[in-house]
Amino acid sequence: MAKKWTEEEMAFIKDSFLYKSNREIAKHFNVTAKSIEMKLRRLGLKREDRPPRGKVETKKRLSTADKKRLRSEAIELLDEGLRAISMGEKKEARWQLARIIREYPDIVDIVSTAKEYIERLNRN
Repeated sequence: MAKKWTEEEMAFIKDSFLYKSNREIAKHFNVTAKSIEMKLRRLGLKREDRPPRGKVETKKRLSTADKKRLRSEAIELLDEGLRAISMGEKKEARWQLARIIREYPDIVDIVSTAKEYIERLNRN
């Protein structure tokens, strides 16, 4: 039998699908990952940052200047996320922090900080 989704459950899915896997969301609701996949599809939500299946991306070497620029951009997003937290705008904060995870996965220290703040937001 199909699950009846509440508005709160759908809001949780919309707020967390960018930084949580289908499996993690499914575990939260005690449903299958496939049901979460279908729900995301019905809601029109997509994770744009993932490469198509079967396609292998090769990493290209970045110059020191490019690394500094990317790090600076990630720090700017982190600042925006923290500013949103201080203003009480949790949804905006989650979005900014999820962008860091999605767009700057190689900047490990900033990504781990963003993940930590997202976890704190989820606990509150």
